[in-house]
Amino acid sequence: MIATLGDCGSICVFRIIILCEKNQLNVYCQEIGLSLYDHVCELNKQTGEVLFNGNVIVLRPKTFELLLLLASQPQAVFSKPEMLASVWQGAVVEDQVIFQSINEIRKEFGLPEVIKTYPRRGYSWEISTTVIEESKINANKVISPSNVAIKHRTVFLTLLISVAITLSILTFFILNNTNDTVQSKRQSEHSLPSATSPLAHEGIVVLPFNVSSLGDSQQWLRFGAMEGLIKKLSPNKGVTVFHLEDVIEILNRIPIGERDDVEQIFEKSGASIILQTSISGFPGELNVIYTVFSRTNRVTKTLIAQNLEGVLVTLAKLFEQSIDENLVITPEVFDTQLQNQLIIKAIQFLEVDDQTSALAFIQSAVVNEPNNIIALYFLAKTTLSMGKADESLTATESALVLTENKNYHEYRPRLLYFKGLSLASLGHLANAEISLLKSAKFAKMNKDWLYYAYVQSILGMLNQAKNKNDLASEYFYAALEYQEILGCPMGVAQGHLDFADFYLHQGDKSSAQQSFKQAQALVSEKNLKQMFVLITEMQQRLK
Repeated sequence: MIATLGDCGSICVFRIIILCEKNQLNVYCQEIGLSLYDHVCELNKQTGEVLFNGNVIVLRPKTFELLLLLASQPQAVFSKPEMLASVWQGAVVEDQVIFQSINEIRKEFGLPEVIKTYPRRGYSWEISTTVIEESKINANKVISPSNVAIKHRTVFLTLLISVAITLSILTFFILNNTNDTVQSKRQSEHSLPSATSPLAHEGIVVLPFNVSSLGDSQQWLRFGAMEGLIKKLSPNKGVTVFHLEDVIEILNRIPIGERDDVEQIFEKSGASIILQTSISGFPGELNVIYTVFSRTNRVTKTLIAQNLEGVLVTLAKLFEQSIDENLVITPEVFDTQLQNQLIIKAIQFLEVDDQTSALAFIQSAVVNEPNNIIALYFLAKTTLSMGKADESLTATESALVLTENKNYHEYRPRLLYFKGLSLASLGHLANAEISLLKSAKFAKMNKDWLYYAYVQSILGMLNQAKNKNDLASEYFYAALEYQEILGCPMGVAQGHLDFADFYLHQGDKSSAQQSFKQAQALVSEKNLKQMFVLITEMQQRLK
C-alpha cells in the first residue's frame, strides 16, 4: 500500500506495507458525536430554505431541488442519471453539477455524513427530514424509520441542541484549485469544482519574511514573524491559512534558485493569495514592504511600525481588506517560541530538504528545552519521514501530553496522524487505526482539512488490508474529494494512486489503469518529482 506523509503532498513520500490476514482486525474506535438520527431537518419548498438543528441554511435553487429529491426517500440510493433527469431535465449539463451540489449541501450542513456516497452507484440522504408545503407548518412529513425515534427524543434533543449546533458548523470546503485548464478537462467521477463555482475558497500562503537587512540577533524573525502572522489569521468557512510547515514543504517542491517565482508557488500550492514581506530598520522604527499577490494582479505597499506586534496586527488587517473576508484577528500576544535559534537552523535545512542536518539541530533543541512543542513536533515529523518510527513515536507521545494545553490544540490532529503512521510502520495496526480515527475527529474540530484528507487515505488502506472493500472505498473517495477541493496536485495524484492500488487488490486491472493514468497525467503536468518513484512502481505493477 502506498502512503504519503505530510501536508498537501509532503517533502517525503514513503511506503507502508501492511500485512494482515482476512478479518484479522476490527474497527476499534468511532468518532464521537451525535447519531445522524438525532438531527432535525426541515425543508421549506416555498422559501427554498432549510432549517437544520435550528439554523437556517439557504442553498442555490438547483441544489435545493436535489436535496428535496434525496430527502424524499431517506437512505434510498439515487443514481446520477436519476438526479440529472429529475433536477436538470431538459438541460445539457455534465455529471460535475451533481458533484458540486452534493458538496455544497455537505459544506452548508457542516456534516459530510448527511449524504452517503455509494461508489459507482450514487448518493443517499441519511437523516429524517420534514418537507413543508406552502405555508402549512409541519405538513407532509417524510416517513422514515427514524421519525418515530425522533418523536421520543424531543426532550433529549433540546438538551443537546447546543452540541448539535457546534457540530453542524464544520465546513467541508477549504479552497478550490483555480487552474481552469485542469478543471475543465476532468470528466471522471472525481471531477473538480470549476474555478468560477460559488463554492470556491481562498487559500492564503504567508511566505517566510525577508530579514536579510536586519542584524544577526533578529534573523529569527524570518520564521518567527511569519508564524506570528499566520496565528493572527484564523481560518473560517471561506478561508484556509496554510501552516508554517505547509509553506516550507510547498517551497521545497521548487528549485532553490526559483523560490521567488510567485507563479510557481501558486502552481505548487493551489493557493489563491500569497503575501511576500521584507523588514528592515531597527526597533522603534521598522520599515515593512509587503506585496499581496493574487492570480490576476499584485499590490505592493509600505508601512512603518514601532514594534513587531504592530506590524503583524496591521498586516492581518490589510489581509482582511485584500480578500474581502471576515478574518478573525485574535488578541493573542505574538508567540516567541521560534526564537530558539536551533529550531530556526533546523527549519532552514528542511527548506533545502537536508533532513539529516535538520535532525541534528532539532534534537539539540529538544535537549535544551524538552517541553518545546515545536521542537517535539518537528522531531516527530522528521524522524518519521526518515523511517525512524520508534524515535518518531517517542517524540509524538511527549508532544501529545503538551497538547492538553489549549494553546497547543492545533498540533493534536497532526501528532495523532504521525502516531498512527508510526504504529502502522511498526506493525501495530489496531492501535494505529485508533490513533488515526482520533486524528480525524480532532482534524474536523480544528478544521485542519489537509490532515483530515490524509487520515481518510490511510484508513482506506487499513480497511483494504482487512478486505473490507466497501468501507475502504468510502475512505478513498472521501480522501480524494477533500484533496480535489483543497486543490493540491500531489494530494490528488496520491488519491488516484490509492484507487489504482485498490482496484489491483480486487483484480480489476482496467479500473486500476484508468486511475493510474489520471495520477500519471497530473504528476507529469505539474512536474511532481516527489511522486516519480511511486508512479514508476505502480507502472511496473500494472504490466
